[in-house]
Amino acid sequence: MKYECPIFGPPCMYILYGCLSLCSSFDLNPLTRHTFWGLTIGVGVIFTQPYGVSQPGVQRFSATRSLKDARLTMLTVIPAVCVIYALTALVGLTVYAYYSHIQCDPMVIGAVTNINQIFPYFVMDVLAVPGIPGIFLAAMFSAALSTISSLVNSLAANIWEDVLRDRFPNASLARATHITKGLVIVFGILSTVMAFVAMKIPGQILQVTVALGGAVGGSVVGMYCLG
Repeated sequence: MKYECPIFGPPCMYILYGCLSLCSSFDLNPLTRHTFWGLTIGVGVIFTQPYGVSQPGVQRFSATRSLKDARLTMLTVIPAVCVIYALTALVGLTVYAYYSHIQCDPMVIGAVTNINQIFPYFVMDVLAVPGIPGIFLAAMFSAALSTISSLVNSLAANIWEDVLRDRFPNASLARATHITKGLVIVFGILSTVMAFVAMKIPGQILQVTVALGGAVGGSVVGMYCLG
């Protein structure tokens, strides 16, 4: 018999419960994984790379007409990104609070086999309204594809400018375009393969992503600072 998770209040109560659970951890020990300080200062430093010195970011800044426009772009992006990530965090806190009871935990009751499946399960379990799961799926794929497309394009541009241009000094613009398009296809295939590999990674995929991004992005930020 399926256990019905208790409904102890409106959605704001779930958010409040999750916020209190998070804010209660003000531990200064750097070895503690999730603390208030780690999620504010640490993540703030991590985001310096994608929104400040990454290739896609610099490419977007370079597309503006002037330095003033580039600064205006950043000042516009910062509050928008803060709102997006704040809403994302509130969603995560809501899911955490909703399944906080041991008999509601999808992993414990066997509803999911991977911790990364909890949020899609939450959508199907709580927001079981015709059309809502489809909108969720469309939004998720839209966000993923928009990000992947810019990253794949940036990878192709980096490989051409830093590696292949010197090997093909007499390449015409048309040939360079064909080569970069071919690189986009190659990196797209590799991204798809990595998605299947990520399915086998134990634990939270977000944790692995942030760890790898911090390791790679930290060195890039360091080089920019030294420059």
